[in-house]
Amino acid sequence: MTDDDKLQHKISNQKFDKEKTYIMQVDDNITNANINSLMLDIVLKDAKIKSSKAKITKQLS
Repeated sequence: MTDDDKLQHKISNQKFDKEKTYIMQVDDNITNANINSLMLDIVLKDAKIKSSKAKITKQLS
């Protein structure tokens, strides 16, 4: 998080091609099919993105 507008623009604008990491917490069991679906194109409000990696880092019982 930043309050620097120029830095925020460079981080979030697709044309600068910066790799981003997102951490998700889910309340249900996750399957390989769920992981594979993260590798498909994701359409956002103003852009289409593609994940290059997805993995389970910790699974709670």
